[in-house]
Amino acid sequence: MRKPYIASVAALTCGVLFSSLAALPAAASENPSSIGEEFREGLESAATRGLPDAPDALREYDNLSESEHEQFDRALEALASGDVDPAQVPGVEIVTDFGSTHVSPVSSDGPRASLAAATASWSAYCTQRVSLLGVVVTETRVDADFDTGGGKVTGIRNQRARVVTNFQPLTTVDFKEIRKETGTIGTVRALVRVERGPIKGLGSQTENWQALAVNGSGNVTSCRWGY
Repeated sequence: MRKPYIASVAALTCGVLFSSLAALPAAASENPSSIGEEFREGLESAATRGLPDAPDALREYDNLSESEHEQFDRALEALASGDVDPAQVPGVEIVTDFGSTHVSPVSSDGPRASLAAATASWSAYCTQRVSLLGVVVTETRVDADFDTGGGKVTGIRNQRARVVTNFQPLTTVDFKEIRKETGTIGTVRALVRVERGPIKGLGSQTENWQALAVNGSGNVTSCRWGY
C-alpha cells in the first residue's frame, strides 16, 4: 500500500534540511554562482555513476530561469555555510511517501481490517524527499519489518535508516541512531544528522528524528519529522 503526498515546508518540522532565504543578505558572497556550478558538477558526476535521481535533478536544474538559478544558488551557499538558522524556505517542497506490504502468512482470511487479531508480518517504509524549486536535493528513508498480533505490534525487526540521495554541496547527511517501540502502535525513530561546512567535523550541525509508525493491522499511521 503506497500513500505519497506533498506538503509545504511550513507544515513540517523539516528545518533540519533547509534554511530561510528571507534571512539572506542581498549578496551572499562575491561569487554566488560558484556553489551552483559545484552543485551541477556533482549532479553530472552522479548521473554518470548511475544514481537514479541524478538525471532528473540535472534536467530540472538546467530548466530553471536565471532568477531561479540565483535564488537556488544563494540558498545552497547559505546552507553550506551553516550560518543561517533552519526556517521556512520559499520554493521548497517535501514529498512524503510511505506504505506497508504483507510479507508472511496470517492465521485468518479476509480484508486487512479483520487481520488485527491475526498473526502477521509487514514490511513498511517512510521516505522524506526535499526539493528546491523542483530540484531534488535530499531524500532519506526509514524501513523495518513489523510483527503484529492481537491488534498490537508485537515485534520490530530489520530496522534500517539510510540516505537515498544527498546532492547538497559541502553537506554531510547521515543517521546517528535508531530506536524502536512496540505496543498498540509500533514506531521506529531514526536520528538524522546534517553537518554543513567545508571541513568535516568542524561544520555547523543540526539533528532531527524521522519516525515511521505502524498499527496492529499493518497500516502506516505516521511518517513524519519529529520524535
